[in-house]
Amino acid sequence: MIAAYGAWPSPVDAELVASGSRGYAELRGQDDALFWLESRPDQAGRSTLTHWHEGVSRELIPAPFNARSRVHEYGGGAFCVADGRVYFVNFADQNIYGIRFDGDEVDAPWQVTEGDATERFADLVWEGTAIFAVRERH
Repeated sequence: MIAAYGAWPSPVDAELVASGSRGYAELRGQDDALFWLESRPDQAGRSTLTHWHEGVSRELIPAPFNARSRVHEYGGGAFCVADGRVYFVNFADQNIYGIRFDGDEVDAPWQVTEGDATERFADLVWEGTAIFAVRERH
C-alpha cells in the first residue's frame, strides 16, 4: 500500500495498545519465591497478587479482591509476605486481608482489620508475629 506519511489505515489504535498492557509493581522476594502486584486492564484495572515459585506463576487473590491502597491517594506497600501467608490491602474497603497458601492450596481471604471508610492502610511489613503498617484516618 502506498499512502502519504501517517495517512495509512491501521488496526492498531491507542485503545487496543492500552487494553492489553499489564502493569507490574511492588516486587518482593522470600526464600526462593517472588511476589508482585499485577494490574489487569481487562478486569477494570484490578490489581492481583501473583506468586512465582520454581518457574510457575499463579494468582493468589481471587476477584473481586483488588490489592491496592489509597493512603495519601496514591497508595503503595499494599502487601507483605509472612511464611506461607500474604497480607494485602483490599481497594474496596481499605481493610487488610490475609491468605494462607501451601503448594497448590490457597485458602480464601480472611479479613484482618475492622476499619471503616475513614481508615486506610499502606506500607505493610511483617515482623516476627505482627503486621506493621501506616494507618491514615480521614
